[in-house]
Amino acid sequence: EVALFGPYDLVFFIGYMVVVLWIGFAVGRKEKATVNDYFRAGNTLPWYAVGFSIIAAGISSEQFVGEIGYAYKLGMPVVNWEWLVFPALSILLWIFVPLYVRNRVTTMPEYLERRYGPRARTLYAVLIVASYIFANFALVFYTAGFAIEKMWSFPSAAAIAVLALTTGAYTIYGGLASVAWTDFFQCALLLGGGIYVFFAGMAHIGWDFAKVIGSGDRAHLINHCNPEVPWTALVILALSTNVWYYATDQFINQRCLGAKNEWHAKMGVLLAGGLQLILPLATCFPGMIYAVMNPGLKVPDDAYARVVAALVPVGLRGLVVAAVLGAIMSTISGLVNSTATMVTLDIFGRWKGRDWPEARLIRFGMWSGGIALLIGAVFSIAVSKWENMFRYCQDIWAP
Repeated sequence: EVALFGPYDLVFFIGYMVVVLWIGFAVGRKEKATVNDYFRAGNTLPWYAVGFSIIAAGISSEQFVGEIGYAYKLGMPVVNWEWLVFPALSILLWIFVPLYVRNRVTTMPEYLERRYGPRARTLYAVLIVASYIFANFALVFYTAGFAIEKMWSFPSAAAIAVLALTTGAYTIYGGLASVAWTDFFQCALLLGGGIYVFFAGMAHIGWDFAKVIGSGDRAHLINHCNPEVPWTALVILALSTNVWYYATDQFINQRCLGAKNEWHAKMGVLLAGGLQLILPLATCFPGMIYAVMNPGLKVPDDAYARVVAALVPVGLRGLVVAAVLGAIMSTISGLVNSTATMVTLDIFGRWKGRDWPEARLIRFGMWSGGIALLIGAVFSIAVSKWENMFRYCQDIWAP
């Protein structure tokens, strides 16, 4: 275990948590009057909030812990998980954003009903809610507990409980507006913290980029020999899983649906694409740098905690570690809001809640988000059965 915290780090960390909670509750205080306010932020989100929020939703602890560990082990091929999103973002930008915004849809299943009828809407909503609870929630909670225990020697179960309570509180209270604006702050911090580790690491090894890239399979984005990341899987990733994730997944697209108008939604997607270019500096290269510093690590998932302990001075570690927490909390908040939206509007609202007033539907959404959060936190125990948390992520989503 690698202890990261000193008293100054704790001050920075507590300050970060206070700021996030303040933003979440301050924004959410005025965003609960109608269903559109709660689930679509009243269509008030500007392009920069949309863009940063998309990136924050897509980054979680499996990137900072699992992906850095995977990059420590395999090298450059892991960068494809960030750079192969561009076909999907292009499809979202040119095809799906105009469809969603012009038709004023609130959920992805709602759009399916307009094309194919109510059965398609119900089936897709049930499938996606189940995947959020048993895959997304479980993964993010497990990796959060793992990271916090490794870095701070804080029991993982207690860490999961604290994260569920704090993130659930402002998300359930404020809806999509709280999610988007806390994401904006958290994304800036997690990019800054991750890129700081990259620059500190490069300075530590004398800016020897050739060593970081390595040789053989490690040095190539596309390789033919490595059975863990064959080029065929990368092509399928770019054209199937990524298209689903960025173009048709409620968890990502809810930010676009809450934009002020189509222009703000499109510019938000473009900003997300620009940020995605530099994302591997924070989520992959620190692992590759630590492979140069210490090539004999037995557990690759330990790489992030160790590289931070080795490179970041006491005092700044609190902010760098808060970046990991920001990634975790932004993912949890997005999942809570998206789950609540679909359970309320796509499943329950069409069955029992047709005649309910909007205030009652919003209360139901709050309860459903909280229950999904609780089930996902409990189910996170299952993730410990896999050898690598990033591999769990791929194994559970592909089917």
